[in-house]
Amino acid sequence: MRPIRIAVVGVGKIARDQHLPTIAVNPDFELVAAVSRNAAVDGVPNFPDIDSLLEGVSELDAVALCVPPGPRHAMALRALDHGKHVLLEKPPGATVSELDDLIAEAAASAQADYVLMGAYGRGRLRETFGGVTKRLLSSSKLPLILGH
Repeated sequence: MRPIRIAVVGVGKIARDQHLPTIAVNPDFELVAAVSRNAAVDGVPNFPDIDSLLEGVSELDAVALCVPPGPRHAMALRALDHGKHVLLEKPPGATVSELDDLIAEAAASAQADYVLMGAYGRGRLRETFGGVTKRLLSSSKLPLILGH
């Protein structure tokens, strides 16, 4: 089975400390690009924004959104609209309604097996997102991968 071709969007501390090292040692993933306004990742194409990434990399399966919650919602929608799997850094949205919107978009794309994934640290779920997480876990159309 070929690895999941993933791009890291946002090359800050969490990406450099957690995502990039994990991708580098995991044979199930292949880093194919990075997106940042101010930084770059050696060895892969780098893009200034998610739209340039989605237009510029045809062999892309997933994006890891390592950006603050504010811009994350719009970026996740763009990626889902382009048929990409989405990994959301915690918290997965700025509001529960934003997360509901992403869930609906991912569910609408479920026939193509698009996955909306949420990463939660140290096994603790914020109370605000607890109900949303339970709905995701009980949905047969929308897989969710929780990591800690």
